[in-house]
Amino acid sequence: MTEIPSRRPDMGRMLWILGTVVLGVAAFSGRDQIIVLSSWAKADGQVTASEIMRYFSPKSKPVYRLRVTFQYQADGVPHFAVSSSSLGSSDLAAVTRKATRYPVGSHHMIYYDPNNPVDMHFDAGYNIEYLAKPLIIATAGLLFVIAGTVLRVLARRAQPAALR
Repeated sequence: MTEIPSRRPDMGRMLWILGTVVLGVAAFSGRDQIIVLSSWAKADGQVTASEIMRYFSPKSKPVYRLRVTFQYQADGVPHFAVSSSSLGSSDLAAVTRKATRYPVGSHHMIYYDPNNPVDMHFDAGYNIEYLAKPLIIATAGLLFVIAGTVLRVLARRAQPAALR
């Protein structure tokens, strides 16, 4: 009499699939930031206004973002543009510290879209703050893939030799 193998779900395979999907989401979420860093033009911008904005969510603490207005030249044409920080925070002190780096009159390297010069990012760069969202999502995806691999290896070791 032969035993019919159970059709229970392969958790390792499911975690692999979930991890792959999450890694795809990370790539998609990081795509816009990489486009800014690789193909947008750079210019020296002067801060003309800087303020901390508070956004409310009914289910969580308020989120604070820095909003900065810059004056800069794109292809010799003067522009004014407003941009908010790429990542919000519920920590008002952290956003306040960031705001002290952007006092009125200070100069910073900004990135602007050459096809739409008023589309500007002031905190773009190859740094943790700018790339935090895709990095966090990618880390979660990698953890799912690693967990799936570990589960598959352990399941394979637990199988009797005759069933391998």
